[in-house]
Amino acid sequence: MFKKLLFTLPLFILFSCYNEQSEIPDVYIDEYIYLANPENINLQSPNGWTYSTGGIKGLIIYRLNSNLNDPDNNFVAYDRSCPHISQNGCSVLNIEKDIIAKCECDESEFLLTTGEPLNGAHIGLKKYKVYYNPNNETLHIVN
Repeated sequence: MFKKLLFTLPLFILFSCYNEQSEIPDVYIDEYIYLANPENINLQSPNGWTYSTGGIKGLIIYRLNSNLNDPDNNFVAYDRSCPHISQNGCSVLNIEKDIIAKCECDESEFLLTTGEPLNGAHIGLKKYKVYYNPNNETLHIVN
């Protein structure tokens, strides 16, 4: 009996852990952002951001640093939809203080440098891959 309990207890603990999933469905993303375009001028400096099309409710593109020699760690892109709320009208993220994304529904906040929740939500922002091409100063955002 003791051996049976010893065997089943870890399995029970393992399968009873709660894992909150994002409410954002997977959609095809293949967007190009031209940094020379005047509407993207904020992305030419560190901590700059812009909204763009794509994703469920749009994208947030954020520039992390000024080191263009490290292009894979220079820009991040997130879905603009709140990751923890089903996709209703208020499930949109807006930028506040140039580094925080705030959900309109419940005022949950997320740090743009990492996508991690600061308060309210328990899951981070939906992140997409960003590739920087220095030859034509474009960002290619894909999933």
